[in-house]
Amino acid sequence: MPGKLLSAAGRSYAYHPRIWLAVALLIGAVVYTWRINSDPPGFYIDESSIAYNAHTIAQTGQDEHGIFFPLYFRAFGEFKNPTYIYLLAALDRIFGPSILLARILSAMLGFATALVLGLLAARLSGDGRIGIAMGALTLFDPWLFELSRLVYEVAAFPLLVALFLLALQRIHTRGTWGWGSSVKLAIVLGVLTYTYSIGRLLGPLFAFGLVIFMTRENWYGILRTWILYALTLVPLLCFILCNPNALSERFFTVSYIRPDSTRWETAWEFLGHYLRNLDPRHWVVPDLTSWPDHVPAKGGILVALFVFFVIGSLLTVRDCRRNAWSRFLLFGLLASIVPAALTISEFHTLRLAALPIFVIVIGISALAWLAREGHYQVVRRSVLTAVMCFAVLEIVAFQYLFRTVGQDRTYDSEANYPKVLDAALNGSHEQIILSDRDGYPAYIHAYWYSTLEGRDVSRFRRLPSSVIPPQGSTVLGTAYPCGGCAIISHMDNFSAYTYDSPEASGTSGSIKER
Repeated sequence: MPGKLLSAAGRSYAYHPRIWLAVALLIGAVVYTWRINSDPPGFYIDESSIAYNAHTIAQTGQDEHGIFFPLYFRAFGEFKNPTYIYLLAALDRIFGPSILLARILSAMLGFATALVLGLLAARLSGDGRIGIAMGALTLFDPWLFELSRLVYEVAAFPLLVALFLLALQRIHTRGTWGWGSSVKLAIVLGVLTYTYSIGRLLGPLFAFGLVIFMTRENWYGILRTWILYALTLVPLLCFILCNPNALSERFFTVSYIRPDSTRWETAWEFLGHYLRNLDPRHWVVPDLTSWPDHVPAKGGILVALFVFFVIGSLLTVRDCRRNAWSRFLLFGLLASIVPAALTISEFHTLRLAALPIFVIVIGISALAWLAREGHYQVVRRSVLTAVMCFAVLEIVAFQYLFRTVGQDRTYDSEANYPKVLDAALNGSHEQIILSDRDGYPAYIHAYWYSTLEGRDVSRFRRLPSSVIPPQGSTVLGTAYPCGGCAIISHMDNFSAYTYDSPEASGTSGSIKER
């Protein structure tokens, strides 16, 4: 009888990780979907561009410019990447267009990232509880959480990096590099390259980093992976040849690299930007006051994850000589900073989207070490308990600010555009002119919100900012109205008015940096 009781208790204990996993998934699902339709309170022009093009692809197979199934989507001043748009188009085809659907897609991509990193943590540590703990911390990490709130291409990027590391770790553990391994890595690297602009740099860098695993036994498998990955890049190369400078034009507008810059000047500038992005103080408390995509003065990596990263870095450096996996993690960490270091903006969290993934994975060894039995077990467990308790407090504080202070971002998130659009539509029975300042193309909002309401977008007519609208026409957009115009509605950066002044050009005003 006592033996049966002990056996039952053992089986009950074995199910505890599953219970905790179910609880974590339930809480995570509630937090990730709660008020998702209104956090952030508005929809950025980039989000409208992605959502509207996904809808036109789902309905007609064409983008907003009439191009059938484009590899890259021409937007305002740049080309948007295809992975996210086609994912959203597939959902749009089934459920129809909605802001809620688009936000759920981003949230589920973030949710999946936490699951993959939790699985990776369980494999690396051999303990399901470590996987659950690391997955939960990832789920509520402010940096990754905010990325999962946005209908941006970057929302899918952390998941692809996590999947790449999961596949690579499995191959490294097995010690074999067969066709299946090469195909998996090549596909993940290929999709990663097409998912976000930084992927066009990080994809080749990560592929090059596979040389760290090269031995006499597996060199052919790694070479095969490179060849297969190169095949996935053929469409990209064809696009570049057919559209010279299309993908690089945006880069040169946000970078310090200029044709007249010398190599030494560029190298020195790069080093300065790289070191500033490498500064770990920015990882925990970045300056987010100038970025409308974030809750002011918050964001960054959880302090708990950063503590694990610091300890894990020491353990990883210690294991570098005998462990190729440790060497690759350090390589990936340093490589993930390169895209942001090539641009002017300091600590651009979107261009550093791969960084938190490597920080988290490096920290897995620290979490496992603190939870392990052995010497100084009481001290290590005490440190682990204190760090996890602080993590809970930090998560609660961030979620509170996100749900409260985050609602004040109506100006930055362009939440008032639908009101101005409704005023313009209700005040005119004729065609509406869309006229925007250079660099602030709000016309896409008119297309997207009208699509949501089932309105005919052919009612709109776009005019370049340098073209004067017809006398007496209803104008909607970001161009400043003229002195004699009759204002229909004006909120934040958007105006609807009746054009009555032949002298006004509607081209003045500063642009809003994205």
